[in-house]
Amino acid sequence: SRLYWICQLAGWGVYAAANILLGALYGGISAKGLILGLGASAIGLAATHAFRAVILRRDWLALPVGALAVRMAAGSAVTALAMAVVAMGAFWFLRTETEAGTVWVSFFGASFNWTALLLIWSLIYAGVHVVQRWREAERERAHAEAERWRLEAIAREAELRALQAQVNPHFLFNSLNTVRALIADDPGRARDAVTELSALLRYALSAGKRETVPLRDEIATVRRFLALE
Repeated sequence: SRLYWICQLAGWGVYAAANILLGALYGGISAKGLILGLGASAIGLAATHAFRAVILRRDWLALPVGALAVRMAAGSAVTALAMAVVAMGAFWFLRTETEAGTVWVSFFGASFNWTALLLIWSLIYAGVHVVQRWREAERERAHAEAERWRLEAIAREAELRALQAQVNPHFLFNSLNTVRALIADDPGRARDAVTELSALLRYALSAGKRETVPLRDEIATVRRFLALE
């Protein structure tokens, strides 16, 4: 990704600048110092990019944190050793007669320094991916929790509708039988019963389309229900 290359170029660019600056402080600016500083950064850039390819090909980032840490540490040491071998060859190519005895000292010093540097690189690289993986897991967990609550609400609503479907027909039939019986005995009460039943049915149809209703409407509906009973 673009961010990966920006970080790679910026990090190894800073490393090259630091090496060149330290060389200039101790021995002055020279072509050899520039070559060594830029060469070390080029080796580091190529080595870490190859290390990253191994990480992705072997899918290390999907491992648990402990197993990932062990592999990243071992990989850093092996990569640092390979970098030191390449650097020693370059150093041998650029050496002078007085520097011949310091090649092995430089090799072990470079191995140690680059192992520490690659451990830092591995910590940053793997740390970013571990944090991203944790965030993705949290998002998935939150989504699953929300989906569970949504399905539970749907189930409860289905249960409520099923209960209403069982109760309402019986109540309606009983009310109609009551009205039929009152027509001959008490026509006035029969008309009142029809009015109460009509208002109750109208409320039931309108309330089913809303999530909330005023308390006063519920109380009035209960009174109509009791009046019909």
